[in-house]
Amino acid sequence: MKILMEFLLLFSFARADSIGLERISVGLNSPFSDAVFKSLTKSGEGEVVLFCSLVYWSFDEPMDMKSMRSYAVGFGATSLIVQSLKYITNRERPDNFTSRSNSSFPSGHATAAFYVASYFSSLHPKYSVPLYLWAGGVSLSRVYLRRHWPTDVLCGAILGYASGKIFYKIRNKFEVSPIF
Repeated sequence: MKILMEFLLLFSFARADSIGLERISVGLNSPFSDAVFKSLTKSGEGEVVLFCSLVYWSFDEPMDMKSMRSYAVGFGATSLIVQSLKYITNRERPDNFTSRSNSSFPSGHATAAFYVASYFSSLHPKYSVPLYLWAGGVSLSRVYLRRHWPTDVLCGAILGYASGKIFYKIRNKFEVSPIF
């Protein structure tokens, strides 16, 4: 009975993923949506996020070294978790372009975007709405462009959100040393 329930649950998720993917990628399809979602996807790439983060921290007055270290270590640790999960699960992408290190689950873009949104919204609560709108847009763009299934994005968003909150909460544990 347990195996039957697991099979039905797995089938339900697969069906929900297929339906969600079609509704988003076909239902929102337009030249304007193409441009918006391609831009949002680019803004959620690791290099862009890290560059923007470095720009933020370089203009932070006075520079909060504990928060900066916590953010950087958290971003790195979260990226390591994502890459490990991608390697372990080896889930095929909706567009069938998958290698073991580039599998679909979880979405690295969604994880990074929600990590940034949750960390910086904790640091600056007045920017919560635009940060989470951006993170949601990056996540939605990955489904729209058929690079991820909806559950990949959902799990990535949860992982990024939780990691951002955890590393924000422990930021005072990062000692300031004269070397780094």
